[in-house]
Amino acid sequence: PIYVPFLPVSPVVLSPAGADATVSAKVRDVAGNESECAADGILYDIVPAVVSITTPEIFVNSANAAAFPIGGTCSEEGRVVTLGGASSGTAICGGGRWSAVLDLSAFADGPVSVSADHIDAVGNSALRATRTFAKDTVAPVGTIVIAAGAPFTTVAATVLRLSSEGAAEMYITHSPTCALGGAWEPYTAERIWTLAQTNQISTLFASFKDAAGNIGACSSDSILHDDVPPE
Repeated sequence: PIYVPFLPVSPVVLSPAGADATVSAKVRDVAGNESECAADGILYDIVPAVVSITTPEIFVNSANAAAFPIGGTCSEEGRVVTLGGASSGTAICGGGRWSAVLDLSAFADGPVSVSADHIDAVGNSALRATRTFAKDTVAPVGTIVIAAGAPFTTVAATVLRLSSEGAAEMYITHSPTCALGGAWEPYTAERIWTLAQTNQISTLFASFKDAAGNIGACSSDSILHDDVPPE
């Protein structure tokens, strides 16, 4: 041991950070009599907590605005993650992750920012995580026109003209619900289509979806297909 002049309060350097630190001491009098060794321990922690927002969604749309899922990573098991910004709330860190569902329906379309804070057991704060989402709840409106609006056609393969401002994808089908018989595909203003209904009136339906995931109502057009020659 190293003896120094006695002081009722003495500074000590703790090392390493993030571990239990124990300090031992004893005293001796002028005659050289030494006391028993006394010890005390403390958690030395200056490592900040860590939190992030890793939600893959970038859009708040008409379908998820009232229940928008958000989540990320965190470092302090069982500790609270506090959400702020556009919507307040809390989540519990578990398994290195946190998640919550926010109601963002009251906010206008445009940028919507959410923040996350996290503090460890001794008060070390994480660097605040912030994420900005684009809110867009307006569905695209579009039209479909068969064979340039002709009243009839003699061929099954025809040209469709599609128009929708802001559309990223389109769904074309013979089903009036726009939910069956088709598939979402990249939006184009023109597409070749083979009519499934021949020698009768054939009706096609189209719906359009924007980049935010908003889906518009079905629009439709009809044409008479007739390839039977007169007798």
